[in-house]
Amino acid sequence: MATPKIVKITSFVRGDTPLFSFPITLNGEPFDLTDWSAYFTLTANDDPTSNDDAVIALAEMTIDTDTGTASYQLTNTISSTLVPGTTYYGDVQVNKSPTDTNNFTVVRFTVQVVADFGIGIS
Repeated sequence: MATPKIVKITSFVRGDTPLFSFPITLNGEPFDLTDWSAYFTLTANDDPTSNDDAVIALAEMTIDTDTGTASYQLTNTISSTLVPGTTYYGDVQVNKSPTDTNNFTVVRFTVQVVADFGIGIS
């Protein structure tokens, strides 16, 4: 695998449930993710040495083998615990299932969380 792609994701409102979707490519072409697994990690630490303080650590992602895309849907429960004004750092790792122990970080990203002001729809 090549050097991880660096992505800056637009902010989202705390409590929302954004879908994080990442095309996995090799030499600019969609990567065949058949028999591969993808994992999502999110932390407030910009230089973590482990996943101990991660908000989400190695959560299994949904893979679309037709498009070579890995996706993760943030839940309201987790999103509601995020601190507004904080930049979160994340990555996507892939490995060949089920026996390959080599993990490849293919995407690194940042995302800002903004406050929910409690305005509801009625």
